[in-house]
This record gives sequence, C-alpha cells and structure tokens, in this order.
Amino acid sequence: MNREISACESGSQPGSSAKQKAQHLRPTTYKRSQIEDAICLLHSVRGTARAKLLSRLKRLLDIDRQLPFTRKKGQAQYAFFSEDGPGTGQEASFQEYEAFALEVATHIAAQGIPQTDVVEIFRALRNQLQQLHRNILEKPLEFYADIKQAQRDREPIMSAHPVFLVVYQAPRSDLFLTKSGLTAEVLLDGTSLWEHFSKAKGRTATTTELSLFPHALRFRLNAVKPRKKGASSR
Repeated sequence: MNREISACESGSQPGSSAKQKAQHLRPTTYKRSQIEDAICLLHSVRGTARAKLLSRLKRLLDIDRQLPFTRKKGQAQYAFFSEDGPGTGQEASFQEYEAFALEVATHIAAQGIPQTDVVEIFRALRNQLQQLHRNILEKPLEFYADIKQAQRDREPIMSAHPVFLVVYQAPRSDLFLTKSGLTAEVLLDGTSLWEHFSKAKGRTATTTELSLFPHALRFRLNAVKPRKKGASSR
C-alpha cells in the first residue's frame, strides 16, 4: 500500500484542479474492467499474479450474485452490486464504494477467510462501510498520512487516523454474521483495536486498516479507462 499511496502524492490529487474538482461532483459508475484494472494497479501485479487476483475478484462477484439473500435486518441484498444483473449482452456498472469493498474483500480473503464468509460480512456491514467510505473521501489524503514526510524519513506510510475492520469468531450465536459463525466490527481508532484484543481472550482475528484505501483506489480509478468487453489488459 505504501507504493500506491506514494503514487497518489506524486501524481495529481483528485480535487487539485478544476477538472478534478468537477469529478468529485459527478455520480460516477465504473465498468467491471475499470474496477479490475484499478485493483490490479493497486496491487502492482502482472502476468500470473494478475490472473490469480482477477480470479479471486471473479469468485467474490459470482458468490455475491449466487448466494441467496437472507433478508436479515440491516443486511444488503448484495455486497458488491447495486442492483440485479443487467440483461444479456449488457455490462454491469459499479459504484466507487463497490470498488473499495472489493479491494478490501480481496485482502480479507487473502488472510484465509473463506470467500463466502467475506461476501456475507460485506452484505451485513454494507451500510456502515458505505458511510465510512464517504466520510474518508470527504477529507483529503493529507489528513490521514503525511506522505512527503514518510518519504523523507524513508519510513512506512502509516495512517494518522486509522480505521480497522476486524473479522473474528463470534463468541455468541446472536453475533453471527456468517453461517460459519464469524462476525466483524469496524473500529475507529487504535485504542478501540487494543481494547478489542484485550477482551478477545485468545480468539484469532484478521485485521485490515481501511483509511488509506479510498484515496489510493480513487487515484487508480481515475487513471484507467474502460476496456471493450472481452479485451484483456496485462
């Protein structure tokens, strides 16, 4: 993530010109090819590594389409889509939030959480994560990280205002977000994360820091153009 955030700093930031300010105002949707290319750019992958990442993205999207909607209170119908699939020959469009959710989902799946569980978690937390994504993008990247200072000091880029998504085995059935008994929480600072683990009593968990992803992904989404259906990008 450090390299990708640095790219945001060295390039033109969204909002730094009249054209980019206008981009903030438009209700943007993206084609699947743009989402795939932007996420692959974030991961700096090519060749076989890119193919594996695209396969993981495809699997998450397929599960989200196929998994029955349980109609639990507060649960969204889809984790990564806004609506039912388009008609034959039509391409689905994605919101910027859905690109963010897919990016974070790939990180969680890579930590060993089954992809079906990942989809269930992102359905259950969609409203909360969508608002969080909106709140993060309302502030400039500089609010979260001093990129230039980190580069001068040759230190890892860390968020000054971290937000964590923690996935763990729920201690009680009423907390289950997945059929396998996993649950998840959004923790808004490091203190909350420390308190969570101090109460966890040995329960294993995966932790993903969220605050730097939205700006890094927006930068990449603005850099890619849609491909024609069936066309490949290496």
